[in-house]
Amino acid sequence: MVIAIGWERAWGLGALVFPLVLWIIARRPQPPRELATGTLSVWRELLAERANVTARRAHGIPPFLYWTLLALVLGSFALAGPTHKTALAPTWRIVLDTRPGMFLASTSVAGEQSGERRIDVALAMAREWIEGPALWRRFDGAAWEEFEGVAPPADWLIDSNRIDEALPWSEEDRADSLWVTDRSVAPQHASWVASGGDAVDGLVGRRNGQRLMLRDGVLVEDGAERTPLIVIDEQLPAALKQLTEAWARERGFNSAVVNPAAVNSAAVGDSPALQLDVASVVAGTRHVSGAGWNIDGRATASIAGTALWWDQQGEPALAVARGRLVLGVGSPLQLAGDHRSLGLAWINACESALLPPPGAVSAQARSAAGLASRGRGPDPPPSAAGGTTRFAVWLTLAALLAAFLGGRASGWRI
Repeated sequence: MVIAIGWERAWGLGALVFPLVLWIIARRPQPPRELATGTLSVWRELLAERANVTARRAHGIPPFLYWTLLALVLGSFALAGPTHKTALAPTWRIVLDTRPGMFLASTSVAGEQSGERRIDVALAMAREWIEGPALWRRFDGAAWEEFEGVAPPADWLIDSNRIDEALPWSEEDRADSLWVTDRSVAPQHASWVASGGDAVDGLVGRRNGQRLMLRDGVLVEDGAERTPLIVIDEQLPAALKQLTEAWARERGFNSAVVNPAAVNSAAVGDSPALQLDVASVVAGTRHVSGAGWNIDGRATASIAGTALWWDQQGEPALAVARGRLVLGVGSPLQLAGDHRSLGLAWINACESALLPPPGAVSAQARSAAGLASRGRGPDPPPSAAGGTTRFAVWLTLAALLAAFLGGRASGWRI
């Protein structure tokens, strides 16, 4: 196994010259010692050297010098700062398609239902590439939600995201992304899996007060739909409130004007097809312009969702998010310009926010998604959370220990 070592201060390796010079000096031949043999001290010295012969190498280098050389070598490496960088396993950004079509029943090649949904089949395919935790992401129509773990949150795997339009895939077209969907896609960098699936008949929406069904590829009206409910915040400016009620009657919907405190409570009964809210008023005024019309009113707190109207400062003045329309202009309103154009713009906004009947899936999503398929781009890069191991401290401690042992071997008394 190869271990990749890096150096924080490679110039520190130059200090290895000191133990090398010391080794050369220690190995240099020494001239013979000339001693007078007529004295008793000479014989005593020879006897002492013979007694300590086990403490020396055959070539005459004392043990303390080896410890000193080791200390210098370890100190040189510590000065150079050796490191070993480790990378964690690749981390996928899994972009999970949770639009209604993903929750349709999956079908086999023979047209038989497998008992699984398209999202189940796609996730099973994705797990062949996933090891360990991942960053899961989904689009809720206004922003990306994310979750870290080995599996997506349980509420992502139920049919709760009513967003039916195209997803902003391009925002997640990157080498470490894995797209999980039902039909083939063509990213430039991301990998992807698609469950495929045959066409699935069922409820598509509403038309003329009737349920609109897809049967064998044909749209048919089939039975009266349960009358949808439009819930209107009583703080909605009077002109827009009247326009909304007229639109609801024209569409055959029921409407209810409620106190703001009851808009998000059980007081409204069943889940409404559309909820109209007004943001809380703050100091200041707001001016909004459209195609031939203008609105002036009181400023409100910032609003979330996909902006449909903007004020003169570029701030959202009307936003839509999953069956909810939020107005960012408070009463009293002053309307100017073409009132018909304003009315049309408001009705279009209401239509865009209107939720389909419960259980409805668009005809496009119910259409055949083809065969199961996949495409792999480059492998995801290693996680940036990989660590760096530094050995300088341990080498320094080892060098000090070697120096201590060398000193003891040379006769130091501590």
